[in-house]
Amino acid sequence: MKFRQIIILMLVVGLALGALGVVAVAREEGEKPTPTPERRQRRPSMEERVGRYVTSLKEGLGSTDEEWKVLGPKLEALINARSELRGLYLARFQGPRGLFARRRSRETPEKKKDTPESQLRKLLKDESAEEDAIQAKLAEVRAARKEEGKENRKKMKELRNIIAEQVTELKKLLSIRQEAILVLRGIIS
Repeated sequence: MKFRQIIILMLVVGLALGALGVVAVAREEGEKPTPTPERRQRRPSMEERVGRYVTSLKEGLGSTDEEWKVLGPKLEALINARSELRGLYLARFQGPRGLFARRRSRETPEKKKDTPESQLRKLLKDESAEEDAIQAKLAEVRAARKEEGKENRKKMKELRNIIAEQVTELKKLLSIRQEAILVLRGIIS
């Protein structure tokens, strides 16, 4: 029950922030800022951002180089696993049919293969399509989504187990001060 409340709260906050963004853009007088060289730079990949964050953790934890040889890879693996798990949770709401479908479809053009959803879209564009054909394709879409949900739940369960093992292993290596820092940063609980 709490999980649903948290998700609903996150969605409400996201919608509020999105509305504020729309208002801010509407207030501008249509002038687009000229891109500066800083803005032209590409956004760092997830691996680069995680790498930078993990590197900043070394200083925050006060680890020696010898300690870091052991802690660094374990922390990076934990952060990546948590990120993947978070992505699977969000995929429930941001999937190809979710709230951010238009933006997401632009980001993943390689996934525009012949799926039941794309076949149903094509069928719906055809005004002469029979209802039986639409109903059959709709059943295929529902079955594919159900299967995808099962796969995601299985993957999430595996990731939660991996994360639990990683946290247990990591806690054995940390001082109490380091553990407290990681708890405050939300890396371990």
